[in-house]
Amino acid sequence: AATALFAASPWLGRWLAARRKAAEHPPHTPLSLGAHIGVSIYGGYFGAGMGILQLATFSIEGHALARANALKNLISAVIYSIATLTFVIAGRVSWYELAILLTGATLGGYAGGALGEKLPPALLRALVILVGSGMTLYYFWVTYLR
Repeated sequence: AATALFAASPWLGRWLAARRKAAEHPPHTPLSLGAHIGVSIYGGYFGAGMGILQLATFSIEGHALARANALKNLISAVIYSIATLTFVIAGRVSWYELAILLTGATLGGYAGGALGEKLPPALLRALVILVGSGMTLYYFWVTYLR
């Protein structure tokens, strides 16, 4: 669903923009706030697919893909920091696994950000859709067909 929403975000964004008043600034609507709150709650607990959901939400709001990616990284850092603090306080952290995940997430975040700045927006969008679709198919296969 996250990948499909991201793939449809250019059309959804244009559809919503056509219905806005000229003076309205797209990122500050109650609907977008609700979407970000929902994605944040989901992402703070589960995490999988949150980045694609955030990209879709920011894209639907009318942000350029490079800006949407930067906002996604910033918001993800805040969400994951709050979620991490919650789990640390509750004593529910596997520190060894955390070190591995943190290293991979940090390296991947920097590499992805650098790549996202260099790629043309259409190619970046296609790459996100391709990776998201591949992950969806993989997890569907592992969960239901294996």
